[in-house]
Amino acid sequence: MKPCNHIEVISKCRICWLYENDMRYRKIWKGNAQANEPNNNKKEDENISEVKKTIKKMEIVKLKPCINLGPLLENKPSCGCAGGILHECAKHGVCRVSGNTKEMNCWRCPDYIDQESKNDSM
Repeated sequence: MKPCNHIEVISKCRICWLYENDMRYRKIWKGNAQANEPNNNKKEDENISEVKKTIKKMEIVKLKPCINLGPLLENKPSCGCAGGILHECAKHGVCRVSGNTKEMNCWRCPDYIDQESKNDSM
C-alpha cells in the first residue's frame, strides 16, 4: 500500500505518481501497477537502498516532529496532494512535514532534528 493511502490515483499526489511510474517505489510498497518504463532489474537493485532510506525518513518525520516545526498555518493541506499541512518553520519560514511540494518538506530537510534528540542532549 502506498504511504499516502490513496486508493484511487490522485493526479497531483507525488506518492501516487511515484507508485504508478517508478518500479523502485512500487517494489518497496509491494504494488503491482504497470509502470510506464521497461523492467530493468539491475537498475532497480542499485537504487533500492536509496529509496528505502527516503521512505524511512518520511516515516520518522511523521512520528517525531522537528524542533524547528512551528504552528499550523492552515487547517487542511492546500497543496492538493495531501502532502501535509503547512507549518511555520524556524529555519525555512514555512514547511510541510510530508509530501513533495515547493515548500521545504521535513523528510528532505538537511536541518531536521527531532524533538526527542534535542531533549536527550539536555
